[in-house]
Amino acid sequence: EARKEFNKLVKRLEKIVEQCESRIESLEKQVAQTEEMMLTPEGSSNLALLQIHGKVKKELCECMEEWEKSTIELEELRSKGE
Repeated sequence: EARKEFNKLVKRLEKIVEQCESRIESLEKQVAQTEEMMLTPEGSSNLALLQIHGKVKKELCECMEEWEKSTIELEELRSKGE
């Protein structure tokens, strides 16, 4: 029973890590796109674009923190389970 719960927790953390990795990849692309747009004369003075960039960067940072926390937790669990 304890092993079953352990495996369930590992699977849940693996899923979170996988989802974070996918989201991070998507957000990194969005950051790159907005930064590219900000390099244009129109984009450099576009306040809305700057706000979007800040929002996406913040979300990226939060997602990376969640990924790091979940990865560490998963590694610790796996080392205890061996």
